[in-house]
Parts: sequence; structure tokens; C-alpha cells
Amino acid sequence: MTCFVLIPGSGGTAWYWSRVAPLLVAAGHEARPVDLPGDDETAGIREYADLVVRTAQDGDDVVLVAQSMGGFTAALVCEQISVAGLTFVNAMIPDPGETAGEWWASVDAVAERERAADAGGYSRDFDLATYFLHDVRPEVAAEGEQPASDPDFAAFRRLTLAGKPKKVIRIALAHKLLVRLNAKARDVRRAIANPA
Repeated sequence: MTCFVLIPGSGGTAWYWSRVAPLLVAAGHEARPVDLPGDDETAGIREYADLVVRTAQDGDDVVLVAQSMGGFTAALVCEQISVAGLTFVNAMIPDPGETAGEWWASVDAVAERERAADAGGYSRDFDLATYFLHDVRPEVAAEGEQPASDPDFAAFRRLTLAGKPKKVIRIALAHKLLVRLNAKARDVRRAIANPA
């Protein structure tokens, strides 16, 4: 039985995986969604990774699934434990030594977000509903946990991994707004998908 450890992005709530976890269990796997301390200003990526490592303990055939900023957490976890696989779901894919905050500049995230807004006919101003919940049915969004108002303050500042992730299985793009951003990031970070 595969143990899927489901790592959320910014905000850190396990609820992000509330629709995925039951499907994995129904397919005969184990699902372990992780609640990260996104509203704790003292917690950074290393603390997140420690929590994920503890969550993965005793799991058979562990596969990490990382969404959005969870890509930074997963990459660091791969340096600490052996995993059967790592799947990025619309994730921020880090370069060695890069902070989550630095990632935004290195992939030109703001300009890409603004280009997507212009092309899609919505506001350039960031808001949760437009950029994260645009394709989620209102009744599903209403049942979810609301993220902290300024989540992951420390996580965006702190250094992440020292090397490349050991196993990258695939990158799945989940949100149409970030397809161009992820394509650009993929081109820049192609070496991560083919570790030496």
C-alpha cells in the first residue's frame, strides 16, 4: 500500500486535500494530509519539513505530493527521508538554496500573474478568490478552512534545500492561471526533473 503524504501550499491547511484523500483511500492507499503552521511567524520551511518527516514516519512506499509552496517543503523532506516518489501539483519548484521569497523574482511571478489577469479579464490585484478559488465551486470553498491573513511569513524568508530533490516523478498543473508561470519555471529548473 502506498502512503501518500499530502503537503499543502501557503496557508498550510490539510483541508486543501479534503477531496483527494478519500479517493486515495478508496483506491486502497493511505492518505496523510499535513496541517502546516502557516500562521506561525516563527515557523519556516525547515519546521514544515520536520513536521512532514514525522507525518511520513512508518509509512510504506511514501510518495510526497506537494501543492504550490509545498514544493519547497517537499524538496527539503526528500533530503531527509527516502521516498518512492515526489509529485508537484502546480508547485513552486526551488533551486538549491533558494528561498520561497526569492523564487517569486526568479520566475518573474508578478509580471506573469499580471499578464494572466490582463488576458483573462480580471483584476491585477491579488485576492484569494480570484487566484486560488476561481475554479472551485462556492459550496466546496465554503466548507474549507480560511488561511491566515498573512501566512508563511517566516517560510518565505528562510533558506530551503541544499541540493536537488532525489526523485521527481511528474509535475501536474492544477490551476490554469499559473500554466505560463510553471512553464517558465520548468524551463529554468529543468535540472531538478533530471537529478544527477
